[in-house]
Amino acid sequence: MLKGESIKIIDNALSLKDFEYVRSIMWSDIFPWSMSEGYAQKETNDKELEFKFSHVFYNGLYQRSEFFELLNPIFNIIQPRAFMRIQAIVTPRTYKLVKTGYHTDISNCITAIYYLNTCNGPLHFKDYPSVDAVENRLVIFNSNLVHCGTKCTDSDRRTLINFNYYERQEKDNEFVFS
Repeated sequence: MLKGESIKIIDNALSLKDFEYVRSIMWSDIFPWSMSEGYAQKETNDKELEFKFSHVFYNGLYQRSEFFELLNPIFNIIQPRAFMRIQAIVTPRTYKLVKTGYHTDISNCITAIYYLNTCNGPLHFKDYPSVDAVENRLVIFNSNLVHCGTKCTDSDRRTLINFNYYERQEKDNEFVFS
């Protein structure tokens, strides 16, 4: 999928119908979120900024969510060979823009970040330009790239889905997830 590219950005990744459906479920009161302290091992000395809400769809070898199939339209784009981890993250609006801590995801695979809303909380890379958080945008990059998110101040929340997966090879058959 990357074929030598460092970062690939796909705007309007899903059809409007699929995008609105995914977001409506994830922002509904039936979708479970868990609160956790800390964010990519970043300590801000401001406890108000050191938490997030997450939902684990897949971790290791196991599907963890009854909402896993909600992601099928995105799977059709990224065409994964195997998943390592998939999790959604919501950070509420904060009173100041704060980077959430530079880190790398699971080594030697692909990271894809899908945004459910537009806000002023961009994705920063150590060695590449930042990428704005824009609804229905999919950002795909090598998981070894050092990056971090940013809390937002202009929206009630910053919502994304983070995929870590092994890339399908050209010799592999393509799948359609339905």
